[in-house]
Amino acid sequence: MDAIVVVNCGSSSVKLDVFDTDVRQALLSAAVERVGTADARLSLELASTKDKPAEEERQPLPGADHDVAVAALLAAVAARGFVIKAFGHRVVHGGERLTDSLIVDDAVLAGIEACVPLAPLHNPANLKG
Repeated sequence: MDAIVVVNCGSSSVKLDVFDTDVRQALLSAAVERVGTADARLSLELASTKDKPAEEERQPLPGADHDVAVAALLAAVAARGFVIKAFGHRVVHGGERLTDSLIVDDAVLAGIEACVPLAPLHNPANLKG
């Protein structure tokens, strides 16, 4: 199923929602909480459809950093048959230059990195996403 994935990489969590491209309905919500700690864990909620009941999953990911968290979440999306057609990411601070939705390229990444002093806990994690 074609999907739009929206991610929020925070300082201690990575969250994502998967939307059906046709009906724009959230089909999957997932998160890795407590990133970087021994208590890191993945949680997943798959919405019910006419063909399947709702599904919930929890699993420990001890010590998972942002890279492991993103990989685990994307693997969970792929394992459920979603094909990512579009990807969005929330960024905490883009300064005066990055104020609208943008296609991420090297200049946008550099702009987010330049704003790390404005959001030192979040922008480095946003860059990982």
